[in-house]
Amino acid sequence: MKNIKLLFIIIFICIELALYFALNYFKEKDTNQFNTTYKTYHVTQPLNATINFYSKSARAIYDLHINNDDVLSIVHKASKTNDLKVQNQERKKLFDKLKDEYQIFKQVGIKQLHFHFKDTTSFLRFHKPSKFGDHLSDIRYSLVLANKNKNFVEGFEEGRIFNGYRYVFPLTYKNEHIGTVEVSIGFNSIARVLHQDFHLQPYMILKDDVVKEKVFVNERRNYEKSLISRYYFHELNQYDSILKLDFDEDRISKKIFETTLEKY
Repeated sequence: MKNIKLLFIIIFICIELALYFALNYFKEKDTNQFNTTYKTYHVTQPLNATINFYSKSARAIYDLHINNDDVLSIVHKASKTNDLKVQNQERKKLFDKLKDEYQIFKQVGIKQLHFHFKDTTSFLRFHKPSKFGDHLSDIRYSLVLANKNKNFVEGFEEGRIFNGYRYVFPLTYKNEHIGTVEVSIGFNSIARVLHQDFHLQPYMILKDDVVKEKVFVNERRNYEKSLISRYYFHELNQYDSILKLDFDEDRISKKIFETTLEKY
């Protein structure tokens, strides 16, 4: 009799354990599926839609205001000489030609309009006209690709002054490749749309070593330590009056902190 009771107890425990592990398995499976679905439909799709919108805006700017003989001839003339006086004259001419348009571009979220020669030398930054002449091949892979393949390139990149979602177009004058132009948007523009139109609360952080490696020393004031880790930065005034985030460690994924700790 005792053996029968013991057998029933063992069977009961086995069934309970089997049910426990089965329920945990399906719970974890459902949770992962929910997280994947949520990320796809509530985060990824709005983000992609916003980036695609700005991609089309960048294309319109290129087609309507840049890809014409008046602009291209200026870049061509400047790229064909080592005379700094001539380059400065052409730089000013290009700035004067597009400065009013650039102010309009900024109102719709465009942050940077940047012309480069085909060797990736910076010719004119509309967001920082006093900074020019530096070679960007070691930090701006998008420019290397666009000049090498003479194709449009887009993607997120850190730069010498700001990061951004960059849309890089090759420049051709009379069938000659002469360089590239970049239209880019900052994270604030993305965050504003995601918050206002999709009710999301975006927050972007960058590894400190990336910022220190690429950004001009005197431009690092555009960044500050992130809210969640001293090993990451975020861009200064990231919220731009969009939202007030109150981060604390209890609300941050353990995975982020574990990744940070593993590195350091």
